[in-house]
Amino acid sequence: MRRVRRAAGYLQVLRNKPFMLLWSGQIVSQAGDAIYAVALFWLMTQICRSPAMLGYLGMAESLPVLLFGLIAGAIVDRYERRRLMILCDLVRAAVLAAATALYFMGGLLPWHLLAAAFVLATFTRVFNPARQAVVRQVAPLEVLHTANALSSATQEALNIVGPPLAGVILAVSTAGTVFALNGLSFLVSAAFLGLLVRYPLQGVEPAKQTPFLKSIVDGLKFVATKRWLVVYTPLETLFMFLWVGPWVAGLPLFVKGVLQAGSTAFGLILGINSAGFILGSIIYGQFPGRIPKSLVVIWSGLTSGLFLIVFVLTRGLPLPALAAIFFIQGLLAGPGPVAYVSMLQAMVPSDKLGRVFSTVSVLNGLATPASFGLVAVLMDRMPVTTVWIGAGALILLIYGPMTLLNRQIINEEYETALASE
Repeated sequence: MRRVRRAAGYLQVLRNKPFMLLWSGQIVSQAGDAIYAVALFWLMTQICRSPAMLGYLGMAESLPVLLFGLIAGAIVDRYERRRLMILCDLVRAAVLAAATALYFMGGLLPWHLLAAAFVLATFTRVFNPARQAVVRQVAPLEVLHTANALSSATQEALNIVGPPLAGVILAVSTAGTVFALNGLSFLVSAAFLGLLVRYPLQGVEPAKQTPFLKSIVDGLKFVATKRWLVVYTPLETLFMFLWVGPWVAGLPLFVKGVLQAGSTAFGLILGINSAGFILGSIIYGQFPGRIPKSLVVIWSGLTSGLFLIVFVLTRGLPLPALAAIFFIQGLLAGPGPVAYVSMLQAMVPSDKLGRVFSTVSVLNGLATPASFGLVAVLMDRMPVTTVWIGAGALILLIYGPMTLLNRQIINEEYETALASE
């Protein structure tokens, strides 16, 4: 009976036609993005010999979250979100159509790729908080974590499948084909959203009469006046700073230098870790929301920090045992992002969701490049194992106690939101 009740949450979500339309569009567009990201950087190496252009390309994709993050949030809360998402999809499809045409005409230049990456990232900055806000409007609160678990597992699965698929397409065809496929994926996503427009959504109507600048300021004031947001948002940004750089930049060095393994082992470890992440998200989505969301978020962060230290001790282990450890880390970390997004969706009023999600994105947008920059300096002076131990220890000693001390704040706010639903 317990298994039946747990599965009922997924059945309820899968029978929710508005969510299925939203999710179906997400699957198609994110599949296109997963192969496009590989083709974009690969193509830059083919049309430009300067390695610095790859750095500029990364900057072109990263700058919009810092330049337009808060503005995007105000736009999302100001206009009808589904129509706004359709507009974003159509603009991104048009940009990719232009890039595809230039490619096949032989006129695609490096600056074209930089401009395309910047425009695509800008409209993605609007699309993402709108989608997260619409999930809250189409999924009842009691199965919100299940809907987010499906979305998280889907994105992680596509991140596994996308790069190899892009490699196959590039081997048998061209980068222009990848661009065309990604543009088509945005058109399909827009079509699903067009069907979604027919369904009424929960939540209040957007308030266009509020002056634009005041709307941005009101969103920041809301974040500043909620104690749980004041405490948790910087702490999650701190976690991103301590985790992303050491993990993403350090893992290749760890596999090559510490494990004395090659690219095959690196790919295998990444895939197994992502598989654990997916399974953790799906398993968490089966539970009826009785596990405190704050505890899940804290558990995910603490175990991630702990495993940075554990990984250092894996030297000499056979590959199957090592793979099992990386799988367990993904399994334990997977529920964390699902719970965090679900908490924000449940505790933030619908008319402010866009601005709150964008504020979080801006802070993470600051933390990520700073983390990579610091790690680049540190790893030039010390072994990756030292960096991992230091980052893991800081997560356990700073992030862990601070989140545990304020966990009750989250629990009370979430229970209040659940009771008012």
